[in-house]
Amino acid sequence: MDFDTQTSLADRAATTVAISIWFHEEVIELIKTSHSDKNFDRLWTEIKHKVIVNIRSLPLTLHAKEIILDFCLFVGQQIRYWMHIFYFLTISSKTMAQMIFFKPRGKIDYVETAKRVILHEENDINKFRLACICCLEDDIVKLWSKVGPTFDERSEANVFEVKFWISYLRQNTERLMNDVEYIGSRDVLQFAFFMSVSNNNTISAKFFLNKMHKEDRPRVLDRTLKNILETPNPFNYETIPFFMRYLSREKLQSLLHDYPEVVLLQFLKFPYLNHFLDTANKTRDHLSNEGFYCITEEMAYYMSVYFGNHTYANIFLEFWNNSPYRCKDYVITKCIEGSYLVRLGMFKHTSCVIRSIFQSSTTFQKRKMVFSYNGMMFFDALIRRDRMGCVAMSINELCTSEEREACIDELIVLFKDMFKYCRSHPTFKSENLETVVDVLEREKVLPNERI
Repeated sequence: MDFDTQTSLADRAATTVAISIWFHEEVIELIKTSHSDKNFDRLWTEIKHKVIVNIRSLPLTLHAKEIILDFCLFVGQQIRYWMHIFYFLTISSKTMAQMIFFKPRGKIDYVETAKRVILHEENDINKFRLACICCLEDDIVKLWSKVGPTFDERSEANVFEVKFWISYLRQNTERLMNDVEYIGSRDVLQFAFFMSVSNNNTISAKFFLNKMHKEDRPRVLDRTLKNILETPNPFNYETIPFFMRYLSREKLQSLLHDYPEVVLLQFLKFPYLNHFLDTANKTRDHLSNEGFYCITEEMAYYMSVYFGNHTYANIFLEFWNNSPYRCKDYVITKCIEGSYLVRLGMFKHTSCVIRSIFQSSTTFQKRKMVFSYNGMMFFDALIRRDRMGCVAMSINELCTSEEREACIDELIVLFKDMFKYCRSHPTFKSENLETVVDVLEREKVLPNERI
């Protein structure tokens, strides 16, 4: 399966514009300096808003701006991650903005970018470190002749790629295998591949896999894939799509059958998002209720992170609408018996998820969800985050226009009694209840009847 070439012309054009918006010296400098700042999250939010304002000022149609905005934050995350990994580079932000090279789908080409950066970075040790991480073999050999005699291995103790290449150049990889307590094949390439995957470096994993004999690859892939799927350690979201490129049809079907949730969760990340629905269609019969729930929760999280990204919303709706009722009913039960509905209230830009849950629920289920302590906390979460449109939508889904006023009155009485007789949430005070009641009182009047 090739996930890089299947890109529409419109998406490529939108990605190109989104990339150009990020390629400004001041934006790159903000990203570069914010990593060492204790207020990183606040600074990153400021950076995103700065870029969004720039896009909204473009002389384009609203639809075109929405498409670019959808790609914009994906591209920004790519740049942010690059700057995070290679924080040690000393080249200026102006130069870095010119060096980062993107593939057509808006994904940084790490190898090509590393080659460019090495030509401008002045510190030889930094060059060597970058070359090791990205497996630029020719540069590694050339730079080793400069840095080898004075290189302090202790300073790179946590960077496996550097440790590997030093041991390889010194012809003592056996010692490194013993140091990391590696128990697999003593073949150097297989060892390097396994450790690259374990360290979430798909760049070096691809390099070492391509170095192997073709007849060795299926066995190595199968063993390594099984290891990452059956161990609790988190792995790079690009790992599964990377493996899927090399799997036979039979092995691919087995992967989708045995690990549908794990596979689908990887396709919720850029740039693989457009392949999510195709992959979901192949796993639908094997996906567990809990797996479906985890995926919808992850989608809601990304909608919030990416400011209501239209791609996520559209994919969620198709995924939800085409899924079996048993899966939807499981999510509805989570809203009734757990705190999922409250969490959705806390996540901005998740109205399509909330609406879908309400529309898939029976009248009895909706009442169980909302006429409860969780219902009170749900409305409180919406109001705290100024999601008045979602409050109105929820009321519309809960009751008809004829019973609207009586339904809201019933809710208000119930919430007041709950607050009076039940142990309330530590952050839910009397003033929060008053605010919820005030908002619900205003919702008695239909929007088209308000002055």
